Amino acid sequence: MIIKNNRFKLLSYFLFIFTLISTSLCQEYRSITGEGNNKNQPSAGIPNTPFTRNVPPTSFFADANDNLIHTPGEYTFVPNTLFTCAANLPDGVFPLPRCISNKVMSKQSKDNDMFDISKLEKYKSKRRISHMLTYWGLFVKMDVSSGYDIGVTYPKGIYIPQDDQLYLSSYRNGPKPSNFSFFTVSL
Repeated sequence: MIIKNNRFKLLSYFLFIFTLISTSLCQEYRSITGEGNNKNQPSAGIPNTPFTRNVPPTSFFADANDNLIHTPGEYTFVPNTLFTCAANLPDGVFPLPRCISNKVMSKQSKDNDMFDISKLEKYKSKRRISHMLTYWGLFVKMDVSSGYDIGVTYPKGIYIPQDDQLYLSSYRNGPKPSNFSFFTVSL
């Protein structure tokens, strides 16, 4: 289509130039080097720059020597009284890590619930995401396996609570402690 009206042609030309300039100057862009992607910290995200986190200065350890918080048995001996996950603990003593992981992972479906759609729908996230296992894995990786190598060693291993159904229940999850003759002697 050929425009014969010169005023309309000139107006169309200026409108096109104005649109082109305004979109190219006012549009937000990201540089290929990563510079300026974060307005609060323009150097954040640039390759070959140190990655720093804003970590609070508080310590999550029991004392200044970076020892773990107090739990029954302290992992240095088998406690005289056998603890369960449901037991009331004295002040300053925290639950066993095995009790915490069992509580976190207890919302899983059982084998016979695999095809029960209504039961599975009850545990689904409303936002269709779940990061609980991700954060638990990060906790274990950052606090346990990447921790400092100071403090005491734990020669007795992980203390299993007496009401731990996942560990002490059947041969599917491992043999029962009563099947070992030395187990009753050591307790």
